[in-house]
Amino acid sequence: EGFLKSQKQQQGGRTRRTYAITEKGREYIETYHNILKEQIPK
Repeated sequence: EGFLKSQKQQQGGRTRRTYAITEKGREYIETYHNILKEQIPK
């Protein structure tokens, strides 16, 4: 399992691919966000 999971959906005559973030992906983004916050001077 990675950071995203994808799913194909049939819509009319075409196929759409939708993406959802996994818990692992959410944790990664939160960690990255916290690192960036520490680097920004107040």
